[in-house]
Order: sequence, then C-alpha cells, then structure tokens
Amino acid sequence: MAKKYPLTYEEYEKRVIELFIESYPIEYQEIIMDRVNNLLNEDPYFIKFLYNQDCKYYDGNASNAKMIFEDGALKSCPVYNLELLIGGELGCANR
Repeated sequence: MAKKYPLTYEEYEKRVIELFIESYPIEYQEIIMDRVNNLLNEDPYFIKFLYNQDCKYYDGNASNAKMIFEDGALKSCPVYNLELLIGGELGCANR
C-alpha cells in the first residue's frame, strides 16, 4: 500500500528533529536534544499538530503542496517553531 503523504508521522518527526539539532555545534547537540525531549514529554502533540497542518496543506492541492515535506519547508515552519520554543541563546549558531 502506498503512503498518502511523502513522509509518515514518524519520518516527519525524525527529520524535523534532525534538521533542528544539526543547526547547532556538536558540543551543544546533546543539550538541545534534552530540550527537545523535555518539550515532547510536556507536549507530545506539538510535532503531531505541525504534521497534521502540513498534511492538510498537502491535501489542499496547492501548486507547491508537494514541497511541504521537503527540508526547506520543514526548516521554515516546524524547525523554526522549535527554535522559537527551545532554541534559547544557542539558537541558529551555525547559520
């Protein structure tokens, strides 16, 4: 059976976290991953909500809907939201 969306929720969550973590220097990545885990423990639906929003956009058949699950789009919304919530002073260190 073919997937309806380019990424399953599990793939989406993993990729969003990878993109978020890789924007930090190696020496801070463990600290940042702890922050991500804390956020997801406090609000396990945070990334699920973002995934559902992206799925709705994808279903809307906009001309650029297929791009919504690509790295550029993931960085512009879900990763950016993580930066706002837990990035702190370490945010965007390699950008």
